[in-house]
Amino acid sequence: MAMTVTLKVWRQAGPTATGRFETYTTHGAHPDMSFLEMLDVVNEEIIKAGKDPIAFDSDCREGICGSCGLVIDGLAKACDENDGVKDGMIFNTRACRFDPKVLACKAAKQDGCLSSEQAAAIEKAFTGPRDSRGRQVYPPFPYDTGITATGGGIPGLLSPGPSPLGQPNRSLQQDVDAEAATQAANPQAILSDTASWTNLNTFAGHGGKLIFFHGMSDPWFSANDTIDYYTRMGAANGGAEPVQAWSRLFLSPGMGHCSGGQSLDSFDLLTALVDWVEKGTAPEAVIATGRAFPGRSRPLCAYPKSAYYKGSGDTQDAKNFECRP
Repeated sequence: MAMTVTLKVWRQAGPTATGRFETYTTHGAHPDMSFLEMLDVVNEEIIKAGKDPIAFDSDCREGICGSCGLVIDGLAKACDENDGVKDGMIFNTRACRFDPKVLACKAAKQDGCLSSEQAAAIEKAFTGPRDSRGRQVYPPFPYDTGITATGGGIPGLLSPGPSPLGQPNRSLQQDVDAEAATQAANPQAILSDTASWTNLNTFAGHGGKLIFFHGMSDPWFSANDTIDYYTRMGAANGGAEPVQAWSRLFLSPGMGHCSGGQSLDSFDLLTALVDWVEKGTAPEAVIATGRAFPGRSRPLCAYPKSAYYKGSGDTQDAKNFECRP
C-alpha cells in the first residue's frame, strides 16, 4: 500500500553557502521501506524534475553492504599507505590486496564487523560475472575509496541509489549465460565493439599517439577493463615497452565515471597529447588537483607506474612525489 510522505530537508550548496528548508512530497513510499529507500524514491522524483538530488553526509547506505564505512576503513588499512603516505587515496593500485572476508565477524553478527554473508556478497560482486562454465565475461571491479560514493553522479558500486541514469537496479539475479549469448549474437556489437581491436600498428606507424584515462572508482565500466585492453594492446603490438612509445594510460584514484568522487579529477591530458605529437615529449605524468581535496596535488603517473611519496616535504604537494613501478 503506497503512502504519501512529506519531508522538510535542509539544503545548501556547500559548507559556507546560505541554506534553506525545502519541502518534498512523494506518493511512492511503502510501509516496508527503510528511510534511505524512501529517500531513494524522493531523489528519483527530484532528478526527473531536473534538480540536484539530496546528498547524504554519510556515504554508507544501510541494507546494501550494511557497514560501508567499515569496508572503506578496512580498505584504507590494507591499501592506503602503499604509496608511502596515508591520505585517503589509493595510488598504488597494483599493490592493493583487500579481502572483505577479513572484516567478517568471528561469531554472530555484531557492530564493527560484517556477517559472513555480507562479506561473501561483496567479494562476489567485485569479482565480476562468470558464466556457468566459469568463464570470466567481464573483468573484476577494483576496490577503491569511491565504491560507496553518493550524490552528484553515478553512485558507487556499494551505493546503488538514484542516479542520472535512472532508477536503481534492485535485482538480485542475473542470467550471465543469456546476456553473454545475446551480446555474442548481436552483429552490430561484433562490428562496433572496439574492445577486440587491439592491433593498432597502422595507427602507430603513421605517428599516432593515444592516451587513455580511467577513474578507479568508476561503477559503470571497470577500470580493470581498460587495463585489460591496454595490456592486450601491448601484446598485439610488440610488447608493453614498444607500445609506450605511442600510447599511455593514466588511472585516477577515487574518481568515478569520467570525473567526480573523492578524487583529484582535474588534469590536462589534451595539452599532454598535443605536446607529445608536436614536440615529441611523452607524458610520464600529469599533475592532478580536485575540489574534493583543496590545496592537494599529485602526479598521475603513466601506467604501470604510480605516485609514491619521497619521504619528506609537504604531502599535499605533487613535487614531493615520484613515479615508481
